[in-house]
Amino acid sequence: MQQTVGGVTTTYLVDAQNPTGYAQIVEEAGAGTVQRTLTYGARPNAGYAPYRCPEPG
Repeated sequence: MQQTVGGVTTTYLVDAQNPTGYAQIVEEAGAGTVQRTLTYGARPNAGYAPYRCPEPG
């Protein structure tokens, strides 16, 4: 899946086979490199919810 805004194209890696039953973005890439990685996991007593990995640096 891709999206172009202001001439910048972002490509999304989508996981359609995750435990939530919903397709979710796991990676955002642009300019030939991964810009963001998202990790999903279970929180106690809250079901499944998205967690963002810390930005590198």
